[in-house]
Amino acid sequence: LLLPIPGGIGTMEASIFWVFASLGLNTFDVIGMIALIRLRDLIIVLFGMGVFHFLMKESIKTPVDYILPK
Repeated sequence: LLLPIPGGIGTMEASIFWVFASLGLNTFDVIGMIALIRLRDLIIVLFGMGVFHFLMKESIKTPVDYILPK
């Protein structure tokens, strides 16, 4: 997923671009691959945010006595 580098953008794209260029592949293929990887990352983040929101909403509905019985 995202690299632990400040900003997280640029390092992975540069390495993918370099590999594709050294293999003699088309530049448009590189752009497509990078776009798919970033789209995958965005989908994972949005899914995680949705799960977090659902869990927080459910935890507010749950009484504290149910979670920590006396």
